[in-house]
Amino acid sequence: MHHFDYRDGILHAEGVSLADIAAKYLHKGSEVALEGKLVHRAYDDKGGQKRTFTEINVNDLVLVGSKKD
Repeated sequence: MHHFDYRDGILHAEGVSLADIAAKYLHKGSEVALEGKLVHRAYDDKGGQKRTFTEINVNDLVLVGSKKD
């Protein structure tokens, strides 16, 4: 069971993933602090073009903006 509790400006969550928290509380323009690492990857697409992308592997997420009603 997921339990969310927003108190003292901190979101406390039990039995829930960071993705669940992000889906429930973040929206375009939300202020958030992330802790993790950047992972750069490269591959060749079907046309032979080299493509690169960057992933953020998040270990911790902190909502830093004010709570919206």
